[in-house]
Amino acid sequence: MDQVCRFSQGIINFRIGTRGNNAALMASAKYMTKEIFHARNHPKYQQIEMYDHIQYLIMPDEVKQQSDRFASITTSGHNSTGEDLDFVLEEKNKQLKQWISKGVPTDAVWQKICRNNTVLQTLKVNLYSLEKNYLWEHKDEHFSIDGHILDFDLVNLIERASAKRVYLLKTQYLNDDIDIPNMSYPIPVTPQERDKFEDINNQTKAQIAKEISYCMEMLPEGEMHDYFEVCFKKVKAGKKTEYLSFLAELRDVIRSGLAEDADEVHHHNI
Repeated sequence: MDQVCRFSQGIINFRIGTRGNNAALMASAKYMTKEIFHARNHPKYQQIEMYDHIQYLIMPDEVKQQSDRFASITTSGHNSTGEDLDFVLEEKNKQLKQWISKGVPTDAVWQKICRNNTVLQTLKVNLYSLEKNYLWEHKDEHFSIDGHILDFDLVNLIERASAKRVYLLKTQYLNDDIDIPNMSYPIPVTPQERDKFEDINNQTKAQIAKEISYCMEMLPEGEMHDYFEVCFKKVKAGKKTEYLSFLAELRDVIRSGLAEDADEVHHHNI
């Protein structure tokens, strides 16, 4: 019963008193648990308990009032987040160390960090707020920190990169004979990069040839398909400009729907 109703409740009361800066409750909790340190061999805690108790008893009333007022303090300003002073100092020390690079800091480094800690913490809070608002705000367009618009598909970077990795594994290591468009291009970060990567004029002859093959597959089997097959064989020995001209003609045919009528397409190209 003493363990549950006295000591355990005393620990709970001390925590509540610390959180709410309630000096009376903290003093009551200390008195409720004082026997714990004296029952066994805990000389240091015995001295601390006795010294703390006697020191409080001999304090002048003005000092007691000041001590009770700051039995615990809150760094957040909320009246339910009080902490003991030594814990606050440990947290402040931990906070300062996050701005120090690895290695033994010099006195000058400590001085610089301590003097600028408030500014650094304010900067950290503001950046976190901007990041949080950005992530939670639903928007059709996303922007970089410096305000540049980002590619619409960048939100799928992980999936795209994973697909490119699987493609590399299959083609380079497993020797699978597969060919997927745009797998050799980097994932665009900005719309300008996407335009550059997708611009057929910036691609190599091999890449243009692949695009021609994809377009050829869209043509129905027959006279018109055979016609473009013959034309492409002639183009293969030509320059990049000839590849581009042939691809543009092929796309025009597909786009115009002439591929549905081989005779009409043949007449058109003649």
